[in-house]
Amino acid sequence: MIFIAVAMLCEAKPIIVGLGLKRITKETRFQIFATKEICLIVTGTGMGNAFIATTYLLTHFEAKKSDFLINYGISAVMYRETFNKNDYGRIFLINKIQNSCTKRYFYPDLLFVTLLEQAQLITFPDVYRGNSKILTTHQSMADESEYVLVDMEGAAVYEVANLFLYAHHIFIVKIISDNGNSEMINSQTVGNLVNEKHPDISRLIDSISKFSKNEN
Repeated sequence: MIFIAVAMLCEAKPIIVGLGLKRITKETRFQIFATKEICLIVTGTGMGNAFIATTYLLTHFEAKKSDFLINYGISAVMYRETFNKNDYGRIFLINKIQNSCTKRYFYPDLLFVTLLEQAQLITFPDVYRGNSKILTTHQSMADESEYVLVDMEGAAVYEVANLFLYAHHIFIVKIISDNGNSEMINSQTVGNLVNEKHPDISRLIDSISKFSKNEN
């Protein structure tokens, strides 16, 4: 099984439509869409919601250690001065994650070969708005990489998934939507961004599906 955790329905819709996922109507706690091989949950925004929803997804559907999980969605890029129009819509596979609340770091085992660029991610409890104090606090992490992305769910999803699944079966994928100027972001722009990157996400899902069948 390939599990997918997505914060907002507008992020999920392009994949739901593209892969023909069907709503599980008996599930009332969360919006869940599935086929025989794929199960997607809309977690809601924020670390708390992501933690609860991912736990529900993997326990309720009895995830096996060998199953896979993808978390994808939009993110900000941390540095205003390095942001340009070419960064908008770029998609990255995350290779290092920090939970800004607990200061814990996670290092996904990227043994699975993909064509996606890689970047680091910091997960905050609130919307990132280019706050200078945040920039200073996390400067050391940012110095290590050209791109440090910011979201509100990735660390929580990874931490839960890592309890259930092999580390190299967890994929955190982020699409740059802004540099802290999130006032311009709405459900339509988010949906458009994910729709543009639908081929990349679908390609990853297809590759994982083939890899899973070969493993078994």
